[in-house]
Amino acid sequence: MSHTATTRIHVVIPAAGVSRRMGQPKLLMQLNGETLIERLVRQLSMFQFASISVLARKSDELLHRAILRSQARLVLPDHDPAEMRESVELLIQDLQDSFAPSDNDGWLLIPADHPILEPHTLTQLIAHCAASPDQIVLPTHQGRRGHPTLFPWSAASCLAKIPHDQGLNWLTRHSDFTVQEVACEEESILWDIDTPEDFERICGILKD
Repeated sequence: MSHTATTRIHVVIPAAGVSRRMGQPKLLMQLNGETLIERLVRQLSMFQFASISVLARKSDELLHRAILRSQARLVLPDHDPAEMRESVELLIQDLQDSFAPSDNDGWLLIPADHPILEPHTLTQLIAHCAASPDQIVLPTHQGRRGHPTLFPWSAASCLAKIPHDQGLNWLTRHSDFTVQEVACEEESILWDIDTPEDFERICGILKD
């Protein structure tokens, strides 16, 4: 099986969290003059993905506007998902309904609060996916797994198999898919923004 990775990979971004530890809507916080969610979509837009979809809560109207400004697809479910796993399931269902992806396609999962996405990291993941399209491909830094993760489309059917007490990481540990780890020099694959301290640290890095 083969596919053209940059045109047949769908990006899914779950963004239905409530930012409890941050104390304010973190995806609307500004990094170098742009919101965190718009920054992420801009970085992804450097690649010709088939689609970039962001799922948000119905009531989060300011986030809706930011997502639409970014030119990403805004996905609004009938009910607010309780956890990230449910958000991803809803995003995958929306892609199925909207694009009817084939087994040759893939989906890239990335958290909405991932602040720095290096083009080289994506290039590496896409290259490995093109060479081994049936595998789950994820980056590592010094042995630690990070973001984003690239799945074959067929892995979407395994979401329903995840035990109720497990999260999405179950797919990379217990499913029948081979996991290809890609060693990256970029420590940024491990970063996210959950607290004010995280945000200040990332702001400092971007200033250097």
